[in-house]
Amino acid sequence: ELSYILIKKNSIEPLLYRHATHGEDQYAHLVYLSGPVREVIRRGTEVSYIETGVEPFTIESGKMVAPTIPMLNTNIDELNLYYDYVQVGRAREAGVPTQVLRIVPKDGLRYSYVLWIDEKSKLPLRADLVDRDGEMLEQYRTISYTVNPKIAELMSGLEDVQLPAVLTMPKGEIGTSNWTVGWTPDGFHPNDL
Repeated sequence: ELSYILIKKNSIEPLLYRHATHGEDQYAHLVYLSGPVREVIRRGTEVSYIETGVEPFTIESGKMVAPTIPMLNTNIDELNLYYDYVQVGRAREAGVPTQVLRIVPKDGLRYSYVLWIDEKSKLPLRADLVDRDGEMLEQYRTISYTVNPKIAELMSGLEDVQLPAVLTMPKGEIGTSNWTVGWTPDGFHPNDL
């Protein structure tokens, strides 16, 4: 469980994120802590979005489209293909010792990250998204966190919560198109329409 803030140029957003594995199932719950009610709930491969003034909906996806701390659920082996890691040193974040890493793109086409990783739990407690000029674009900073097996028990209760049914796309007639993607950076794949 992580309580953190997301800092952008013109805003600060406080958030609470919980994640647990219960048996074979993965659960995640993100709550925006200020402003109108907004939540994102993941149960296995279903992700539900709940927001004041908008009809709640659920999609089939293994990933939440939400401001979670970068590198929380990332395949490091895949990242190794496109990024280099530079150990910067040690620091303190959220009251605990951390290792500071700079994650630098090999191709110069992507942004960099500076991460503060908890030495004990290995959780990223802070992440700065940095552009090519070294300008910080976003910063995620953990205020407090807990690693506790009881969270999995609590989150298994999400299985009983009634959420909207998974949206299905209607079968439509898609005409042919002469438009194609000619190039994508390594690691990106064009989607078919």
